Amino acid sequence: MTGAFLALVVLTAATVFGLRWQARRGRFTAAASTAPTALDGLGIRPGAVTLLQFSSRICAPCRATSRLLADIAGTHPAVEHLEIDVEAHLAAVRALDVRRTPTLFVLDRGGNVVVRASGLPARADVESALQPLLTAA
Repeated sequence: MTGAFLALVVLTAATVFGLRWQARRGRFTAAASTAPTALDGLGIRPGAVTLLQFSSRICAPCRATSRLLADIAGTHPAVEHLEIDVEAHLAAVRALDVRRTPTLFVLDRGGNVVVRASGLPARADVESALQPLLTAA
């Protein structure tokens, strides 16, 4: 009886955790303030709205995210897409608290991080995050 109850508790906890994790995947959240030097050396151009993607070579969702963001950047002249290899920029990964790939940061024209998402985002979510930044100019 105790073993069956323990198994039920563990399965319930794992299911709740999995559902919460799945619901948060690819969703944008407000970004915490970043250190001024965290973005140095990543090739961010002032004056452009930037989609900054942290990826790894072996990540399949990273490739899909890269195609999506390149397509979105191609439709908006004021938007740039930069893909950063996590292995080559460990200091930035630590400073920005990148815990998984792909991680996407949306930066305003001043180079400030506005929102972030982990996982493959939906096109509509990316467009919604960009809209206020593009109309503000």
